[in-house]
Amino acid sequence: AANAFEGVIEFKVIDGKNDPVFYECSIKGSQTRMEAKHLDKQNTSVITDLDRKKIIFLMHDDTRFMEMSYADKKSKEPKDNEIFQFKKTGKKEKILGTLCEEWISTKKDETAEIWATKALSGFSGFGSKKKSDVFVQNQLQKEGLFPMKMILKNEKGKDISSWAVTNIEKKKINPGVYRPPKDYIKVDAPQKGSLKNFVLI
Repeated sequence: AANAFEGVIEFKVIDGKNDPVFYECSIKGSQTRMEAKHLDKQNTSVITDLDRKKIIFLMHDDTRFMEMSYADKKSKEPKDNEIFQFKKTGKKEKILGTLCEEWISTKKDETAEIWATKALSGFSGFGSKKKSDVFVQNQLQKEGLFPMKMILKNEKGKDISSWAVTNIEKKKINPGVYRPPKDYIKVDAPQKGSLKNFVLI
């Protein structure tokens, strides 16, 4: 794609009153590899191939990996899209030198303010099964957008959570990082309900 990005994007997530957590995402076109930077030890890495619709979980402690397709995931956007709305406001702003547009996603008791760009590619999702997050994630992917900043507010206008890109570095990425190491053993995907043990966010 014309806007295919290659490099590393760092971002932080704040959930309620919890301390910020930090992530690093290595992107090469439609392939991404997510690492949790706030952990003392990197236990898990998540590799996503958006074209093949495959996810690989690397479990470093016991040198294992598992692979599954998106079809194995049960996170689906709500059937009644009238409850969830996703609209562009027309506002524009530069974040880290990248031109972004503001989008608003609303439901009955929540509003998400999203600044997103088409200058970057490789958005593989928020890692959340919450219906409103899945809806926003799907809309961003349909529009070919990468979120640079998102703030979720409750009906009183109080921040619930936030996502913000903190650094963008264009660089060549070794294609080998998107494959399991040769000494890792493939295992079956977990049973329904236990996948939460393997996700980063």
